[in-house]
Amino acid sequence: MELNNKKVWTRILAVDLLMLCVSFSMATVGQMRDYIEAAYGMTASQGGLMISMQSIGGFAVTIMAIVFIDSFNTKKLIVLSGLLTGLFIIAVGVNQPITMLFAVFILLGFFAGIVKTLVNSVMYQIVHVNAERHMTLLHMLFSLASVIAPLASYALYQSFNLFGAFLVLGGISVMFALYALFAFKDSLPERMIQDKLHVGYRMQELKRVIRMPGMMAITIISLLVSAWQVVAIYSISTYFTRINANGSQGAMGLSVLFLGMMIARLVYSRFADKFSQAHVLAVGCTLGFLAWTAMIFADGYMLKVTLVGLTAVFCGNNMPITYVVGCSIAPKSAGTASGIISFGYYLALFVFVPVSSIIGESLGLPVSLLISGLPLLLLLPAAFSLHKKVYKDRRLNEKTSGV
Repeated sequence: MELNNKKVWTRILAVDLLMLCVSFSMATVGQMRDYIEAAYGMTASQGGLMISMQSIGGFAVTIMAIVFIDSFNTKKLIVLSGLLTGLFIIAVGVNQPITMLFAVFILLGFFAGIVKTLVNSVMYQIVHVNAERHMTLLHMLFSLASVIAPLASYALYQSFNLFGAFLVLGGISVMFALYALFAFKDSLPERMIQDKLHVGYRMQELKRVIRMPGMMAITIISLLVSAWQVVAIYSISTYFTRINANGSQGAMGLSVLFLGMMIARLVYSRFADKFSQAHVLAVGCTLGFLAWTAMIFADGYMLKVTLVGLTAVFCGNNMPITYVVGCSIAPKSAGTASGIISFGYYLALFVFVPVSSIIGESLGLPVSLLISGLPLLLLLPAAFSLHKKVYKDRRLNEKTSGV
């Protein structure tokens, strides 16, 4: 029993570390965007297009998740994808033709997307008892790593160069994946594809899930909350750096954004079952929009960075809530539901980051960030529609069944 317990904890740690690979890829690119653009002589709009290339890989992962990812040896796939995520983080820092750099971002989005998609299901396979506790810890560690990565990458850039920053953080990610390789060594000799690919059946399942009450509403919500989030992650460091021409203030601004998200998830986890998720989204995004707008017009770095942290506290649970609601709408098709919601995220990454960059180039970054907050306000009718379709129908069904 002691050996089995040790083996379980070894695998739990491995999944946690693989999730940190995704965290490093997101936060480091968000912090280093300015320096990548400078190294390649890119305009802001070209930089936005570069960042959005990750969504192409993400779309491919979404299709996999919906159609046939359940047929794979998930442990083997997540370890391989974590290893390649680390290698492509390193590759971002390598001096190369710009077309190759864009290809690196596509592949980084693909393999990091696989890890992000599989971590929850693999964790559940490992730990059936108190699985929610381990999943909550998993996302806490993701947020904590995202707080540290901007500051660490900026310090590494100052001490070495662009390649040095990506080499160290990507190298740490590779080490995490090698640990996971050791932890899941028993699963690695097994075949990659374990079950027959039922593509036709899965497409029918996709149509069925899309038609479920509330699924379209939560997909629109995913798009809207992601539109603000991706722009904030990939632009806020640049915004704060330009205020006082101070790169360390840019890194701190991005870290505070992730810190606010981490605090929001810690607090919400204690009260999640007491409120309608749709109402939490509506209230949080309204307050987040007000804090974000106030940040744009506020004077002084400290006040601005405080308001960024408040915005993140108000909106930090947006994405976890969308996945929870989506899976609760289709509990027997949670993988398909997660894939549909992920599509909203990657669509936002594909569209809004380049568009925001173009607006920032022509009208200024403050105007671009101000506009990026509008989807939070537009979320209100979608959130109330979700509440009406899901929760009122649920109460009606409970009364009808005599529950």
